[in-house]
Amino acid sequence: MKSLPESNTLSYANVKNWIKTQESIVKTARISERSIKSEVSQKDKDKAMRTRIGAQSYIRSIKNYITTGDWSC
Repeated sequence: MKSLPESNTLSYANVKNWIKTQESIVKTARISERSIKSEVSQKDKDKAMRTRIGAQSYIRSIKNYITTGDWSC
């Protein structure tokens, strides 16, 4: 995987960018999830939690791909 050219969708550089994007999503969702403002409903907090958990799972899958070279869902 590390030998793939950068133009390839599954290249190391592209995969690292996916991780950055997902970490950003986790950070934003965590802020929404833990918001104590009354204008953020429980429904929105739950949605943010599901978004965060999904992004964290995706990050684990990506890191597994980097380690093993095997993409599994």
